[in-house]
Amino acid sequence: MSDDLAGDEGTLGAAAPPDGKRRPDNFMVRRSFRGAMINRFAAAWDDPIRRAKILRSLWWISTGFTLFGFAVIFYRVLFAR
Repeated sequence: MSDDLAGDEGTLGAAAPPDGKRRPDNFMVRRSFRGAMINRFAAAWDDPIRRAKILRSLWWISTGFTLFGFAVIFYRVLFAR
């Protein structure tokens, strides 16, 4: 395996078992790609227009979950067996 894969020495993860066999990590990612998603999010957050779009989409998602939850509550109350 390459030295730049996740789970090699120097990463935060479980230590290798005593028998020397290395357990595969859940996310085998090259070190150069680590944090790419966070970096993209930070870049989007720095732009006011993109930040507004992110917050608006999160608002729509949370509103949808809330309305769905109330719909389930009303259904359970009105159509109780």
